[in-house]
Amino acid sequence: MRIRPDQLVSHGYRPLRSVRYSEIAQFAVDSLFTRNPFSLGFALMMAVIVGYALIAASGADATPGALLLAGLRGAGLGLAGALLLVPVHELVHGAAFRLLGAKRVAYGLEPAAYAVYAVAPGFVMSAREVMVAVFAPLVIVSAALLTAHLRVSGLWAGAALGALFFHTLFCAGDIGIAAYVWRYRRQGLVTYDELEPQLSHFFIRAGDTPSDRSGRARGHDTQRHQSGSPSSRGSGAPDRQSRS
Repeated sequence: MRIRPDQLVSHGYRPLRSVRYSEIAQFAVDSLFTRNPFSLGFALMMAVIVGYALIAASGADATPGALLLAGLRGAGLGLAGALLLVPVHELVHGAAFRLLGAKRVAYGLEPAAYAVYAVAPGFVMSAREVMVAVFAPLVIVSAALLTAHLRVSGLWAGAALGALFFHTLFCAGDIGIAAYVWRYRRQGLVTYDELEPQLSHFFIRAGDTPSDRSGRARGHDTQRHQSGSPSSRGSGAPDRQSRS
């Protein structure tokens, strides 16, 4: 049976950190620039996409000016396509929450963080479940864009590749959240969201001490946990929110 937010303390968890939606972008960026396998993988993905585009361009039978123009057109169409895919990206997050068992999914826009988000209010999620929800759009949307790139040619192939680049770039926030969760994976991290007052809460097992990336014990993470009855990110188990 899935734990509810109000049962976390009685089940041996303690607050680790709470993050306001308006601060989620900075939170994700800070986590992204720590030593972790996800940030390294993200950098490699971006490098592979750029490298592939450069190799493809070098083999094309066209003048440098024509290649530059084609590249700019592809990048422009790709950026437009990636922006149009933002709702699809969030819907995939929402579908992942549903598959994990969330009864409720909410979508919104946080102007202060330049973020669109999908959350399952009150749904507590484990670290593994967070990874599933966070990476679902990166895997599914990227696979669709790569397939489109390989099946078309000319300008549209460039546009699909451009969309793949920008969509991957837009996933930086999700990667940052995954990096934070990974950091506390050995402390049994769980998480959930509250729509009001728009907070993402992170808990770890009460008997564990947060450790740095080398595994050494360290002081408590910044805690901004609000007392009160939690009720966010879905409806019932370790939960968290996905932001792009």
